[in-house]
Amino acid sequence: MDFGNKNSIKKVYRKDGTKVITQETGEDKKFAFQLYKDAPTGDCDLSNLERVSYSRLKMLKKVGELGNHYANKGPDYNSKMFVLYEEFKKLMVMGSSSSNEKVTIEYNNDWISHFFLCFAFCRNEEDREWFIKQELDLFRYRFTHILAGDRQSILAGSGLEFEKMEDREKNELVDVLMDAGGLHKFDVQKNEYYKMDFLHALSLVRRRKIYLCNGIAYVNSNDIAVVLSDILRSTMDERMKKLQKKIPTLGEEERLVNIGKKIANIRVSGKAFEPSNTDDSIVPQRINEISKASFPPCMRRIQRKLVVEGHLKYGARIQYTPFLQALGMTLDNALIYFRGSFAKTTSFKDFEKKYEYSIKHVYGKEGHGRVMNPFSCSKIITSASGAGDCNGCPFQNTDKKDMDDLLDSWGLTREQSFKVKAQVTSRQYQIACTKAFEFVHGMDEQALGQTIQHPNEYFKFSQEVLTGKRSKTYYQGESMEFNVAAPATAPLLKENVEPMEVDKQ
Repeated sequence: MDFGNKNSIKKVYRKDGTKVITQETGEDKKFAFQLYKDAPTGDCDLSNLERVSYSRLKMLKKVGELGNHYANKGPDYNSKMFVLYEEFKKLMVMGSSSSNEKVTIEYNNDWISHFFLCFAFCRNEEDREWFIKQELDLFRYRFTHILAGDRQSILAGSGLEFEKMEDREKNELVDVLMDAGGLHKFDVQKNEYYKMDFLHALSLVRRRKIYLCNGIAYVNSNDIAVVLSDILRSTMDERMKKLQKKIPTLGEEERLVNIGKKIANIRVSGKAFEPSNTDDSIVPQRINEISKASFPPCMRRIQRKLVVEGHLKYGARIQYTPFLQALGMTLDNALIYFRGSFAKTTSFKDFEKKYEYSIKHVYGKEGHGRVMNPFSCSKIITSASGAGDCNGCPFQNTDKKDMDDLLDSWGLTREQSFKVKAQVTSRQYQIACTKAFEFVHGMDEQALGQTIQHPNEYFKFSQEVLTGKRSKTYYQGESMEFNVAAPATAPLLKENVEPMEVDKQ
């Protein structure tokens, strides 16, 4: 399988005593992480590949949750990231003994798990963006928490053309460097600066954080992580787009493809929700009843507006229809439901002319012929809302008085409302929604064990609580343990299966 450059995984074996992947790259193994410029090549135990890839995904999901919870990435974020990353490193070196062996195994497992998740999440733009964002957050944390000399070594191996700024020149430019970076003189003097082509530092240029002169950017050591992150983003984006195009040609590598699909399906954040067997209950006559019991606030608001006004603007329709489709509502029932709901304001003929096509388009019966994915929380939060529209996230776009009324209508106590509004004030809208979910469903705080990432996920969890399939009780440590045992949706492969050859292309 070609990962996007001249190197590739040459052979992949299931667990039968074969060695771990052989490293064949010029990047320095001293630091156990890298810029992933070269794809891995060599022998790989297939069950180990699945184990370390799953472990990495678990960590990346927690990286995303920490990023949502600690938006400013301050000391609390760093302390929790330290604990998370140390635990992850232990899992990467299971079974090793000497320190040198640990670094080598950690490096190789970090390498293959990164590349395999690139393959697993390359299939659509939303998956790619989620994966790249978490990898960049992880990289920035790792890079900024190694010694300054080690950072310089990694920079030297990045392929960037740069020149370290001499102290004499830095002293001559100290005033402009202070102004450009908003720094004190002491900060400028203690930091090292690097000169490079401004095209390598465009993110910093856009933020007006660096001094520019004659096309040369003067970047201090604290901002090098941004430069390298941009390189990593570009490398990953290009590689994953190439992998996406190659998936149809990998028919004979069914086992690798299936592992990739299983791992990708574990992630909920930003993914298309997989419809459950609810077709018989998601019918027009039950929508109002079900919405009050289990719809998330964003969809409940749309449903309420539809009932009261008999009409929805475009933003609300395009957010609501895929949500219902993913719950299991059939196209025929969707047409019946919206036609009946719009009857207050729209004639049968006008409905057919103005709205029927867009509903069929969501179901893949018109236009490009593909079913539209329901919106994730992140997409809803970032979606623009026009005047008079009711799409978007209520925790984000509801004023204080209406928010108070909304929380009162859900039966929350004053203390519970305060906790939800504290998250809203911090712009942690998904955490606010999760807390509201737990309070509305009579659960202990943190009993859900994760942050809600998708409206359809909210519905699924609600139904599980209401039917007794999900506990309302919080068990200490349940949501914080870094457990690498694969769930039922991603079983580890059985041992003693013949080796699989993955030839270079």
